[in-house]
Amino acid sequence: RTAGLSIARLAGMVASAGLVLTIFTGLVGEFIGPPLDYFARTMRDEARYEMEDRDIGNAAWVKDGASILHLERINAEFEFGALYLYRFNDDKSLKSIAKAENAGIDDSDNWILENFRETRFKDDGVQVVESALAVESFNVDGDLLGITLVKPVSLSARGLMSYINYLKQNGLAAERYETEFWSRISKTATVMVMPVLALAFVFGSLRSAGSGGRLMIGVLIGLAYFLASEMLANSGQVFDLNPAIVTWLPSLALVMVTVFALSRVK
Repeated sequence: RTAGLSIARLAGMVASAGLVLTIFTGLVGEFIGPPLDYFARTMRDEARYEMEDRDIGNAAWVKDGASILHLERINAEFEFGALYLYRFNDDKSLKSIAKAENAGIDDSDNWILENFRETRFKDDGVQVVESALAVESFNVDGDLLGITLVKPVSLSARGLMSYINYLKQNGLAAERYETEFWSRISKTATVMVMPVLALAFVFGSLRSAGSGGRLMIGVLIGLAYFLASEMLANSGQVFDLNPAIVTWLPSLALVMVTVFALSRVK
């Protein structure tokens, strides 16, 4: 500032540094954070239930077009228990019910069903088909099932987008995952704004304040941003608002506060 640099130029230099930090934050959140979070949750479950292997796993319901699959058990190694398969006609009436005592997915994403028994409902009666080993093809693959094991907050942006597309293709509610996706993007982009906002603390009216006062103001701004983000995200799901809009509003408000604060710097 003493060398004659304008506030706008200083803001541009700080924003460039913030951009580097934003890219770094995005890479960590995309490639490092999700697997570490899942690993931590796995270790926690093993310690909580004193298990070496996650033999219990979680049940899962999966919709694939006109079919619904119920997996009795699915764990990190994709070891399934019994599988129940419900097929429906175009008019939503039940077409058939099937059960396999064990199920798995091969390298070609084909479903291998052991001791498969299917009951088909027809106009002239009921037909039962049994097979020691059956092969079925579904659009649901191992990657998609892996996403069902992870909470939305622990998914990468790519995983979220893949699951959102799957939900929309099958007519399922995707608002929760869309909110998490856009919230992830907006919060990452906000990292670039924070260093620019700090200029107002350095050259603005707070420059004469003590470090404790500046720290308190910074904490209050960050807390207000966090609370606004969470409140709008939850409200958007309740009132069926556009996830992209409600998650970007706090970031846009922070940009406006930053511009206003810098405009008052003399």
